[in-house]
Amino acid sequence: MKKKGSALLIVVIIMMIVFTLAAYMVDTSIKSNRAASDTLNRTREYYSAEAGVYDCINEINKKIDGKEVDENIGTDGNTSNKITYKDIIEVYKASFQCTEKPNSDGDNDSPKKYTFKITSSGNYASQGCGIVAQVSIYYNINSVSNVYEYSRYTIDSWKVYSALDIQ
Repeated sequence: MKKKGSALLIVVIIMMIVFTLAAYMVDTSIKSNRAASDTLNRTREYYSAEAGVYDCINEINKKIDGKEVDENIGTDGNTSNKITYKDIIEVYKASFQCTEKPNSDGDNDSPKKYTFKITSSGNYASQGCGIVAQVSIYYNINSVSNVYEYSRYTIDSWKVYSALDIQ
């Protein structure tokens, strides 16, 4: 009689150990999945903010490239231009401001350098990231048509913040 009761007790103990291990593994899996999801969201929000910086460079180039040298291109230091992209889950806001314009010395041989401060804020799900970049964009002047022609850009500084709010 004692043998029948002890077998049941051993089976119950083994089942409790198996259920405890299964609960531990499920808990570990949930925590690991949450950490991976947060890392993925932080990566996506960084790329969202980065897209805002590159879209600003593209927008600046649209304002300057192909314009006549004497024409007002609307990039004075007081002008702040904003770009916004909104998706169901992804958002970025970016703004740029001209901090340095080329001097009008009449030297059409050297590239003209415009320097811009670009601020971009990217959000994905519940994560937020901000980037502040200093970008120099160079234009050559076509001597025949007297218009700006895009040459290249350089990113002079790039600072990433955990969150940045652009109004």
